[in-house]
Amino acid sequence: ESLSNSERDESQENTSATLDLKVPVRLGGWLDGYLKFGGKHYSNYRDRLTTGYRVFNWETPNLFTDPEATFPWEVNDSGRARMAPFLGAPDDTYWILNGQFQMAHMPSIRFVNQMWDEYSDLYRPLYATRLSDYNATERLSAGYVMTELNLGDRIMILPGIRYEYEHSEYTAKAGAFQDKLDNLEEDDLTESFTDSLAERNMGMWFPMVQARIRVTDWFDMRLARTVSTSRPSFGDLAPRFNINYDGGSVRRSNTQISPMKATNYDLFLTFYQNRLGLFTIGGFYKEVEDLIYTRNANIVFPDELGLPSNTRLFSITEPVNNPNLTTVHGFELEWQSNFTNFPPPLNGLV
Repeated sequence: ESLSNSERDESQENTSATLDLKVPVRLGGWLDGYLKFGGKHYSNYRDRLTTGYRVFNWETPNLFTDPEATFPWEVNDSGRARMAPFLGAPDDTYWILNGQFQMAHMPSIRFVNQMWDEYSDLYRPLYATRLSDYNATERLSAGYVMTELNLGDRIMILPGIRYEYEHSEYTAKAGAFQDKLDNLEEDDLTESFTDSLAERNMGMWFPMVQARIRVTDWFDMRLARTVSTSRPSFGDLAPRFNINYDGGSVRRSNTQISPMKATNYDLFLTFYQNRLGLFTIGGFYKEVEDLIYTRNANIVFPDELGLPSNTRLFSITEPVNNPNLTTVHGFELEWQSNFTNFPPPLNGLV
């Protein structure tokens, strides 16, 4: 059992520039619309520095039972500290989720700070927290072209394509340690671990097409095929790598992990009439490639993972892409109507 405290200092700087140009298009009386193109450049710098402190009860006898302590500890029959001294007053409650649930007996930051002030002289630094630190510079450049074409009064087509190119640089800690990570000292950060540098260069295309067809004056159809993406987190990309021989574990990130890519198909039918209002029914289908998840496994063939042979049967934790295609499908229903035929005051409902 121990007391611990962690302080994290994070900084982030963002810079972006955007240019959009739009040109009208018209051909006779049957086709009109516009051509639009442009680009964007985005730069993001992020830095994280974590400092941890801990005092163990075996290093400080009577940590929770010292009669001279001013902090009001409570211990059970086994000598373990209870949570009660850190809880606020029972009548200090608040509601969450739009008033659905009431929360009480919540930890008080005032009591936590009081404990920290009293025992801060006993804490020793935990340098293992530095293994999760990183700094990163992400640069993303993109360009696109799209057009909206109206074929008479009934058909609208909106095709387009976008290209994005990413260039990123990352720095993090990498190395191996023979003892428990709690025993990691400041000198070990320079002797057992080094600054790992990595670059990431990746480009992606995003084609799309949307269409609206007005079948009648009260019914239209909308179709779309789009491509979207979700990029990995900085924690997944920073080149962190450490082997803990005492704990038999390996933790590493993956700078070259692919972003998640989703191809979306949508079809919606909309009906509108004065008495009915607006009624929409639609369906969607999505194909997701390279879904990112954190894999926890045992190492059987270290060579295949690029690891030393003495890590066989160690556990490994790392972000990876799902090699299998993930699909999502469903439907939506929506009805909007003004109840103008209802008596006041219900005739204003929507």
